[in-house]
Amino acid sequence: DGVIHPRYRGLKTEVSDEDKLGGDIGPKGTISGRWSSSPNAQNLKKTRRFLRNFAAPPGWVWLRGDYPRIELAWLGWNCQDPLMMQWAREGKDQHKQRGMGLWAATTGKPITAWDLLSPGDQDEWRQIGKTQNFATVYLEEPETTARKTGSTAERVIADLITADKVHPSILQKKMEIYEACQAGRMVESTLLGRRRSALGWMTSNQSAEEFFSFDPKHRKARDQHNLAI
Repeated sequence: DGVIHPRYRGLKTEVSDEDKLGGDIGPKGTISGRWSSSPNAQNLKKTRRFLRNFAAPPGWVWLRGDYPRIELAWLGWNCQDPLMMQWAREGKDQHKQRGMGLWAATTGKPITAWDLLSPGDQDEWRQIGKTQNFATVYLEEPETTARKTGSTAERVIADLITADKVHPSILQKKMEIYEACQAGRMVESTLLGRRRSALGWMTSNQSAEEFFSFDPKHRKARDQHNLAI
């Protein structure tokens, strides 16, 4: 219509004299460990109205692709977690699969009974699985996850304890990072591999076993230690 939305004006300045728009992709260009692009075209709404402004050169075609839940595939490989790697290889929904595992471990029911749940209950457990997946990837404190999701720290901790039992290799990786942080070494601030000197976790004078036990007395002692510092 001749009117450029403010969100897209930056792209116009990047167009070359040949009417081409190129970009640079940074596989680890963000603080969170996600990909970045310059110009930032990956976060624009790819509506038909927007895409009709772009055309492939003669003899070329558009190729569109996506990396669904790529962070979780990398999480599984980085931690050598058999279940997460299997889900990625089989193209399964890792959020649903983790939700199923949490549901089975929490209720004591077999996975085969999952299909008996209502769609609403399945969606709820998938959301719990998604919350735990990304809380794990970005090494969040339970209180942070609870605040973001409107849940309680107690519920998040209960789900974390269950998830750690289902994914012991991921727990082992978290403990290694925690111990490296205590020793003052540069560590991975996410399970995606970005190295930094700080974590989402609060500092602690406790052992990794105590820290990840989420025992209330240990968490209270940790908080008191941090206040004293």
